[in-house]
Amino acid sequence: MTGMMELASMGDRIDWLVSMLFTSRQMACYAFAVDSYSTLQRWISGEREPRSISLKAMLRYGISLNWVVDGIGPVVVTESEAGKELHTRLTDIIREQQPAVVPPEYRHLVKTRRSKR
Repeated sequence: MTGMMELASMGDRIDWLVSMLFTSRQMACYAFAVDSYSTLQRWISGEREPRSISLKAMLRYGISLNWVVDGIGPVVVTESEAGKELHTRLTDIIREQQPAVVPPEYRHLVKTRRSKR
C-alpha cells in the first residue's frame, strides 16, 4: 500500500474521472449523456448507477467499464483509438497535477510525498 486513498466505489471512480477529465461537472454530464447535474451527483454519492446510454458514452471516450463498475483492470481500453488518446491525456494530467488519488497503473507518475521531520 502506498498510503494513497483508494477509489473503492463506482461513485469514487466516476468522481475521479470527472475531476481529471473535465473543467466542470456540467461538461461531464454532456460528455457522458447524463440527463441532469443531480443525476451525476447521485452516481457519485452511490444513490444511483449510470444507465446504459451513459456507460456507452464512457466507453466511446475509451474508459473501461470494468474499471468504472467494479474497479477491475485498467482505467482505459487501450485497444481503442479513444482509449490510447485518453491514456495519454490522463498521463499528462496526473504528471502535472499530482493528485492524491490515483489508480494503480498511474501511481508511478506521482512523485513520492515525504513527510518533514
